[in-house]
This record gives sequence, structure tokens and C-alpha cells, in this order.
Amino acid sequence: MYKNDFFEKQAFLTVSSQLQLEALAAGLSRVYTLNPSFRAEKSKTKRHLACFTHLEWEIAFIDINDLMNFSEGLIKYVIGKTLKDCSGEYIELDKFVSKGIIEKLSGFINSEFQRITYDEALLLIHDNKKQILKKFSKELTIKDIPNWGDDLGSYCERYISEDIYKKPTFVYNYPKELKSFYMKINEDDKTVQGVDLLIPGLGELIGSSIREENYDKLCKEMDRRGMDKSKLDWFVDLRKNSTFKHGGAGLGFDRLVNMCTLMDGNIRDVVAFPVAFQECDY
Repeated sequence: MYKNDFFEKQAFLTVSSQLQLEALAAGLSRVYTLNPSFRAEKSKTKRHLACFTHLEWEIAFIDINDLMNFSEGLIKYVIGKTLKDCSGEYIELDKFVSKGIIEKLSGFINSEFQRITYDEALLLIHDNKKQILKKFSKELTIKDIPNWGDDLGSYCERYISEDIYKKPTFVYNYPKELKSFYMKINEDDKTVQGVDLLIPGLGELIGSSIREENYDKLCKEMDRRGMDKSKLDWFVDLRKNSTFKHGGAGLGFDRLVNMCTLMDGNIRDVVAFPVAFQECDY
């Protein structure tokens, strides 16, 4: 069927290089990549593109706290480095384009990022639902307030980081039905060790997780989801011999640039030729 195609077989655009990075981490311990990734989400928000630059990393022998520590350290390093090396540019940004940007970014560096569970985040949302609906009255109704098992939603996530904690916030231990098959399931068998980093004025910047390293548990979860393991046999085989604890993350590089330059920008403001849902002009 595909003999006349370029690869002579069925092939797809990638949404992530994570699985390949897991294989490389088995030999190199710490690895990363910066590649284009693609999403077919029918989304026209200020945060989403169909093609974006994806920074991903995978680290061996870590737990969920190490994972959050690494992500926090990375973001603080990037902010500190840009503020120092681009001080002149930031003075101009602060004057004319993004007033308050230096104070905002300095505040991120000088504070410990908040860490809360999905359950705690959901409780905060319900305790503050009147304020959330008032702030986002044009975008949300009472039906959009999540219950347990639902995605928190970008507006509720923003409220948590912008209005409650006023700083970057990690949310972890999501319901397993919301997340991917490879995430390590907690002992409660309901949640997984997945972590999102929420940034005031932006929303989610980093999605990360501890991966399931146990062969039997990974296979069981793939079977439960009705997945064809033969298509990922090389990935599943990583758990057969010399398996190890590991975790990793994906960061939208364009969102990182947005965070470092704009107070409340559109992702299209930092991408030269944006491609998004119903938008492919270049």
C-alpha cells in the first residue's frame, strides 16, 4: 500500500521524542533534544500552535521531587541568564512593550515554586469558583468548573498560579485516565506521577512525569487501554532487562520565550511563521 511513499511504510508527524529519549537515557543517563513537534488540536487560543519547538529531557534514577527540582532549577537558570546577558533589551521591554517584566521574572527567581496535588488544586478551584467565573465571565460558565477526573482547564490553572499563589505552581498526581499510558501509577491505582508546571499569565509551560519502569505493570496498563503493544515492542522491551527508575519532561520553547519577554502575550508574537488550527499562511 505504501510502496510509492517516501518511507515505503506508514509514517506520522511526531508529537514528542520522549520514547526515543527513554531508550537513549538507558545508556547515557541524561539526555535532551530540541525538535519540532506537531499537534492536531482544534484550538485557537493564545497558547497553542499546530507546529512548535519542543525541548524535552529524560533523566535516569530520579523520583517525582527530583523531577520538579530539575524543572524549577532549569527555569530559574534561564530567567537569570537572560536577565543578566540581555539587561539592555529588558530595560527597553520594560519601558515600552512589557511593563513590569523585570519585576515579574525577578519574582520567579526569588521565590520557591508552589507544589500542590491535583486534589488540592481541585479543592482550590471549587472554593474559589465564584471568583473564577467572575474573572473569566466571557469564557467560562458553571459547567466548565471541573470535578474529580476532569482536566483542570487552562482558565482554572491560570487562576491558581496568578491569583492564589501569584507564582509558578507545580500540580502533580493527576488521575490516570487524564494522562498517558507510560506514567507511573501511584499506590492508590487512581492517580499517576504526572506533573504540570503552571506559569502566571501563561498557563502550562512544562508537562512531565515519572515513567513506569516495570515491564508487567506497563503491559497491564497498555492492555487495559486496548493498545497494540507490537507497534511499540522496542519501547516495551526496555523494561525487560536492566530496567531503571527514570522521568522526563517536555517544554514548549516558544512558550518559554513568551514567558521571558511578554507580560500577557500571544504565542504568535514570538514565532516568525506560526502554523495553527485553520491558520497556515506561510
